[in-house]
This record gives sequence, C-alpha cells and structure tokens, in this order.
Amino acid sequence: RDQGRTWAVIGRIAMFTAYVGEDPEGYAYLCEPHVVETAPGKLLAMARYEETPRQPGVRTRCVLWQFTSEDGGHTWTEPRPTEILGKPPHLLRLRDGRILVSYGYRHAPYGERACLSADGGQTWDYANEIILVDDAPSGDLGYPATVEMEDGLLLTVHYQQQRAGEKTCLLATRWRLVG
Repeated sequence: RDQGRTWAVIGRIAMFTAYVGEDPEGYAYLCEPHVVETAPGKLLAMARYEETPRQPGVRTRCVLWQFTSEDGGHTWTEPRPTEILGKPPHLLRLRDGRILVSYGYRHAPYGERACLSADGGQTWDYANEIILVDDAPSGDLGYPATVEMEDGLLLTVHYQQQRAGEKTCLLATRWRLVG
C-alpha cells in the first residue's frame, strides 16, 4: 500500500510439508514458487520440488507442485504434485484466459518447455507439452520468464550453455501458440 516500503504477511503456503517415500529421514521441500491470478481473488502457485537428503549422482524426478487460493492469498490448499517434469516454474495468464507455465527441462534432451491449462490450473495439457528449446548441452539451465507480446507472440527468456564447456548465458525464444 506504500509502494513497497513495508510488507505484511497475509497467508502462508506449506512449503516444507511434502513428505515422500518410506524413509522417515527422507522428506521433500518446495522452493522458488511463482504465482498468478487466474480470476479475481483466485491465485495459482507452483513451486520447484526438491527431495532431500540428496544422493550424489542420483537425479530426482523433480515434478512441479501446485497450490491454490480462493481468497487472494489468505489461505492456500495443501501442495499437490503435477505431472510436469521440470523446474522452476514461471506462470503467465494469457489474454485468452489460459494459464501457461514455462520451466527448465533438466533431462535429456535438455532445454525449456511449457504447458497449458484451460481451466485455471485444475488440469494441464501434458499430452501436448510445448518444447521451446531442446539443444542445451547439459541440465545447467532454466529460470524461464515468459511474456505475451501485443501481436500474440510469446517471448521466453532463460539461461543455459550454448555449447558444452562454455559459461551459461541468457537466451530468448520468440514463439507463437498454435490452436
């Protein structure tokens, strides 16, 4: 209310309560959340999933988890996993009302992907996952951010290596949804 000088907590998301597996020492935590307003007062959040303790050299499945709020963020549902394999998420409400999530895909073929929801995040069109980039030499990539341009084109900015052994750099992909 004062242009960001002070802040007040209005609600909390359960980011550290996602227990997994049969090992009582094992647990999961959610991090790097992103949120979008899907309708007035209705929020959809997604977060990166991390399993811990980590085992060196063992890659976890890393699906995105999501939670919703019907009251502007005062209360939230319990986190639940999606089938979206990637991390971390960036959510965008498109002008046509659909929700787009873009994310890094840290499994071969490495790159950036996106998925659409036509119902505010209740379901995702996994069968038609959008491959934006699949030419990264390693899984050191991600952190996409997507914007919808005036002409309907989408611009996704992310980081990755262009060639193996190089330092990572920022890259952009211009693309359009078909259908």
